Order: sequence, then C-alpha cells, then structure tokens
Amino acid sequence: MSVRNIEIGTHFLEQAENANPFVFKQREAEILGLTGRLDRLSYAESLPSEVVSYACGLSVATKTPFAILHHGISYSAAEKAAILEANRGEIAQQLESNEPVLPLKTLTLGVRHHDDGLSYFLVSGVGDFSIDGSAKRAILPPLQQILDTNTNILSKGVVINPPEFDPIYLGVKHGLVSPFLRSDTGLSGFVHYDNRDMHGFVAVAASFNDTVVVRKFVLELVMMWWHAHSLRKPFKHAQRLEGTPV
Repeated sequence: MSVRNIEIGTHFLEQAENANPFVFKQREAEILGLTGRLDRLSYAESLPSEVVSYACGLSVATKTPFAILHHGISYSAAEKAAILEANRGEIAQQLESNEPVLPLKTLTLGVRHHDDGLSYFLVSGVGDFSIDGSAKRAILPPLQQILDTNTNILSKGVVINPPEFDPIYLGVKHGLVSPFLRSDTGLSGFVHYDNRDMHGFVAVAASFNDTVVVRKFVLELVMMWWHAHSLRKPFKHAQRLEGTPV
C-alpha cells in the first residue's frame, strides 16, 4: 500500500474522530484491525483500505450504524449469503437493528457494440439481480451515453461475465470484483443498477475473509468519491424499474 493511500485513510478516520469521538473510540480497534488486515494482503485479494476507512469513518461521522465481520473464507455469492445468514445475530447486534442486509453484487457485461468484438462494463447493484428484460431497459440509456450512440446496443445480445475477460485484468481475483477497483483497464465504463426504494444495509466484501456492512447512502457516497478520484472511465446510474424484485 502506498504512503498516499495510508494518508487518505488516516484523514478520513481523523475526521470521524473529530465529528463523533465517543463512537469512534468504541469502534477504532475494529476499524484499524480491518484496514491493517487489508494492507497486509495483495491488491488482488482486498478492497482498497482507504475505501473501508471512508465508509466506516463516514458512518461514524453521520452517526449511522455499521458492522465489520471477520469470517471464514468465501468466494461465491452463495457462500457470502450463507455467511451473512450464519452471522445474522452478530451483525444485528453491531447495527442495533434486525433490518435485512443485502449483498453488493457486481457483474461483468459484454456488449456487442462493434462487429469486431465486445465492449465491457461492470454493472453493480444491491441484492440479487439478473440482466433480464427489465434490467436491459434500465441500463440501456447509460450504456448509450457512455458509448455515445443512439442505437439499441443490447439488441445483438449481451454476455454475462464473459470468460475471456478475466477479473485479474482489473487487478482482482474472482469473487472480489466490485466498483472499487484499482484499475479499469479494458472497461468502457461502470453502471450502478440502483433500487431507489431500498434504503437499508448493504454488505460489501472487503476480502475473502472480511465483510463491511453500511447503509446504502454511505455506499453510494463512497462509490461516487472513488470513481471521481481513482478511476478514469465513466460511472453512470440506472434506476431499477418499479416492481422489479430486489
């Protein structure tokens, strides 16, 4: 981890301590324990620790509950869902709430924009979603904006998690693809498939053994900050159509 990244993370936590010193003192050891673990891992096996510092620090500063969970190794979405269920009591205790917690899901989408190949995007959203007809109608406008076209670029079909586009191109291993990449090489852009009716808690994999749970508004603020300061490709929102399941 670079000195600059350490300084950024420290800055966020100092702001949190100044805004809410009592709660920060209560949670400081947990936060520093997690960021320390992430800093000892390779970039391919962890979320950037400054992302976690910002998410936890913003939660402290806004007096918003959050949870940090260290658990057995998990790779797939199904394994992560099982871990959330198995640790529901501990998570509820940290959040002081029994509200449901939904995972952040991210897919790689291959779009046949040119005859000679695919354009690649990351599509993220809260909860389990699929790129069905409703999702395609929602994400088409932002994809058109990114590619600067008025044509229906999805009419030729899409490829979900195309096998030729290995996540290692983005600097991460399978199971840790998220909007918080350190590299956007090979991507045309990012789309957050947003469910505007959902305001609850979201679980984000920080490593194969660590999960952070934050309010959705905290997640979205951190995503906007990360894309504004750390990535070069366009970042757009698509609104999940009314009545589409979470």
